[in-house]
Amino acid sequence: MALGIIREGAQPDEWALRNLQLAVPGKFSGPMYSQGEYRCAPSNVPQGWYVKDCTYSGISFLHSSVKPASVAGSGGLRVVLARDGGILSALVADSDGKPVGDAPVTIFPASTASDGDLAQRMIWGHTDQNGHYQSAMLAPGKYYAVAVQVNQVKPESVARLRSLRNRAVEVTLGDGGTVQVTLEPVDR
Repeated sequence: MALGIIREGAQPDEWALRNLQLAVPGKFSGPMYSQGEYRCAPSNVPQGWYVKDCTYSGISFLHSSVKPASVAGSGGLRVVLARDGGILSALVADSDGKPVGDAPVTIFPASTASDGDLAQRMIWGHTDQNGHYQSAMLAPGKYYAVAVQVNQVKPESVARLRSLRNRAVEVTLGDGGTVQVTLEPVDR
C-alpha cells in the first residue's frame, strides 16, 4: 500500500511522508515535523483490507488532522489495517430497470456528524458498462449509497449530498460480507 502524511495546505512536493510503499504487515519510519497540521492519506490498500486508523502518539487523525507539536509523548506514527468490514455491490438501473453504465455512485457513513466530516469520508466511483459498481473493503457500520448524475456531487457541494439521504439506500456492512443493492439515478 502507499501512504501519504500530508501537511495541511502544502503542495504535493512538500508532503512530510509521501508515497511510502509499505509491506503488510510491516514497519516504516519517516520524519513528522513539529510545525503544521498533518492528515493521513492512504491509497492502494491491499484488497480485502481497509484502513481502520492512523494515529500519532495515540491520537487518531484518520478523518481529521494532527499537530505533532501539540501532542505529548513519543508514541510515533501508526497505521492500523483491518479485515472485518464489508463490500458494497450496487447495480444502477433506470426506472425501467435498464442498467446505467458509467453512472456515479457515492457512499458515505450514516454516522457523519458535519459537512466537513462527510467531505472527508465520502467515497465515490462509477459503474461499469453493465451498471455494476463494487466498493473496496469498507469499515463495518451503516452507510448510505446514492447514484447521482455526473458533476452533481463534488466536495464543495456536500450539503446537497446530505440532502439526498432520503433518496439513498441505507446498508449495514460488516463481517467480511458483500451487500448488494439496486440504485436508481437521482435526477437533477
